[in-house]
Amino acid sequence: MLPRNRWVKARIEHWDFAAVASLARNLIECYLAFFYLCVDRVSPNEWGCRWNLFNLHDCMARKKMFERLGSCEQVEGFEKQAQELRGRLLKNHHFLSLPEKKRKELLKGNNHYLHSQDELIGRMGENPNTFRFVYEFLSAQVHTLPLGFYRSGDKGRGRGLENPVERRYICLILDDVRMYVLRGIRELIVFFPDISQKISQADRNVIYEHKLKTHEPKSDCTQNTPMPSTHESPEKERKVGRNETCPCGSKKKFKKCCGK
Repeated sequence: MLPRNRWVKARIEHWDFAAVASLARNLIECYLAFFYLCVDRVSPNEWGCRWNLFNLHDCMARKKMFERLGSCEQVEGFEKQAQELRGRLLKNHHFLSLPEKKRKELLKGNNHYLHSQDELIGRMGENPNTFRFVYEFLSAQVHTLPLGFYRSGDKGRGRGLENPVERRYICLILDDVRMYVLRGIRELIVFFPDISQKISQADRNVIYEHKLKTHEPKSDCTQNTPMPSTHESPEKERKVGRNETCPCGSKKKFKKCCGK
């Protein structure tokens, strides 16, 4: 979809910022879910609460879709699953510690996250206002809101042809999404250190070139040792010594790996 990319040689380059924005927002939302379920450091009880709530939302969303089709068998099946998930939540210590009003709202299955999106962004160490600006800008393209197509005729926009405005927008969005993708890759390497052996030196340099502040992912969500559930700010990154082991997981010295 990206003009002038190195993987696809197109006879005609089509500049489509709206399509790029839609996929970019999807990638950002994927990272949010990954952070929420796998990276954010919480106690086993809170993780269980998050997981069951996530599945309850999925179950209720499917139930509502099949209700529109009048499929009684499917609806009954999803309602049965929903009741089981609600039962798990009502036995979860973290869920029971929440205010009664919030518990009643969550049991409806309308929320897939325990926290608001802004709270989640804060736990990631990001600025909620900056994130919200990018997210709303991308959403306007996804939903074809006036913000997405008003002024699209200015400066040659909206015609599929190269123009300075859409070229700048595409570059800015790709740069922003790239940070989330690289952050996700680094955190996955913590879970699966063996994959670092299959990463080329050139790719390692890219992955660790602009290292963001990240939480240390937990390797086992069902571990017995509780992890702090309070909002922790990311630790300041320490500079890696040249003779220390490279943080990419290659087991080589930093000076002979990513520190070249």
